[in-house]
Amino acid sequence: MAGYKSFIQNPKKQVVGKTIRLDPKESHHLIKVLRAQEGSNVTVLNESGKTWKTTIKIANSKKAILQIESYIERPRPNRPKIILVQALVKGKTMDSIIQHTTEIGVDRIIPITSDQSEVTLDKARQLSKHEKWTTVIKEACKQSGNPFLPFIDTIRSFENWTQHIPANSLVLVASLQDGSTSLKEALDAMKTDEIEKIFFIIGPEGDFSDNEYKQLKAIDCKPISLGNNVLRAETAAICAIHQIISAF
Repeated sequence: MAGYKSFIQNPKKQVVGKTIRLDPKESHHLIKVLRAQEGSNVTVLNESGKTWKTTIKIANSKKAILQIESYIERPRPNRPKIILVQALVKGKTMDSIIQHTTEIGVDRIIPITSDQSEVTLDKARQLSKHEKWTTVIKEACKQSGNPFLPFIDTIRSFENWTQHIPANSLVLVASLQDGSTSLKEALDAMKTDEIEKIFFIIGPEGDFSDNEYKQLKAIDCKPISLGNNVLRAETAAICAIHQIISAF
């Protein structure tokens, strides 16, 4: 979808001919940052597949008013939910992973701490990061036109996550271990009608520890090779999520 985009959280179905009033944050971004003007076409997205084609009726940076021209509701893809479990990585790499996998279409992102992660955050920083990542997700949805807002968990420990794997899930980890299978082989071997969620796990810069690999083995997590080359966490996440979504 080309042109200006905005985001609303109100899930109510709006009808053609009615108007949408953006909240102050979205209004400011649309009018002051993007410099959209009265009469400009704007695509409005929400978190559950609804899309409105609109025209700016009042270009107010505190409460922009949009006239609805048409409405589309896209059904969710008929596939298992795809969940990225990403160990914390340094710098802006985590932001980039969240941005790009949102654009591709991941359903949920679970950030986790791990034994060999070089990133440590206190509670205040964890909450700050979660707020920032939520903003990154919304911006990625607007940029890509993805009308399904992925859910991002607050940061969890590796141990906490492994104790809450639901039934009917396929759990995969990017691995350089001997005996790893290709992602295609793992997806081909699964019984699609029985699997409701696919978890793909990516470790930190220093990879998971031996103890963590033992815990993954205990929950029947399958080691997956993404090719002969050693990939950075960001590249691995993009490659894996794209391959999984493309398989359906």
